[in-house]
Amino acid sequence: MIRKIKNFVFKIKCILQKIFRTHHTSDAELWNLDYHLAKILYKKIKAFKKMERHGFPSELRNEFEWEEILDNILFSLAFLIYDYDENTKIAKKLQNEYNFTNIFKLEKQALKDFNNKFTYGLNLLGKYLPAMWD
Repeated sequence: MIRKIKNFVFKIKCILQKIFRTHHTSDAELWNLDYHLAKILYKKIKAFKKMERHGFPSELRNEFEWEEILDNILFSLAFLIYDYDENTKIAKKLQNEYNFTNIFKLEKQALKDFNNKFTYGLNLLGKYLPAMWD
């Protein structure tokens, strides 16, 4: 019962921080900034990918290459969300969508390959974020 009251008070505190701080961010969001930003970016980039776009970055050969880059970025953001708390509703959905089941039980080489794919997606995010407009 005391834990529930403490959690309730903490949630109220976070809401008030978001309202009254100039940057509208709570301590909880700042403590887990990677997770917080991943949730925002994942939703926005997923919507960007679904919309009708009229081009792709000029250094790419075609729109299919652009789609593959967006998929790699989404994969990495999805894993950041999943890794934070695999028991949340969104994490379970991402687990099914991206097959994150038993990711921590992979053999050494498979885990290295997974980590490379994850890092690659984050690097692509840094490189192509300025190109996400239409």
